[in-house]
Amino acid sequence: MLWFDEVIDLAVIKVEATELEVAKFADSDKVTVGEPAIAIGNPLGLSFDRTVTSGIISGLNRTVLLSDAGEIDELIQLMPQLILGTVEDPCLIIDARLLV
Repeated sequence: MLWFDEVIDLAVIKVEATELEVAKFADSDKVTVGEPAIAIGNPLGLSFDRTVTSGIISGLNRTVLLSDAGEIDELIQLMPQLILGTVEDPCLIIDARLLV
């Protein structure tokens, strides 16, 4: 790992390998409600660190109000199979496109 920041859930890594396939990015404007997805990361900070949730996309253009920092707009809501909390981190669409 070359660099990381736990607060913003971001890292820069170097991979010593050849012939790897580059990740394909999904277009968030083309994602639809009902698509299966996997969310991985730290939703809204370190309180829920190391979170992995799978489910379906259940809402688009959602807003989350934060008690001390205003709001976060244009979120994609993921409805996990077991609803234990919310996940607003980058999602991996089941066919392996990365949605950020």
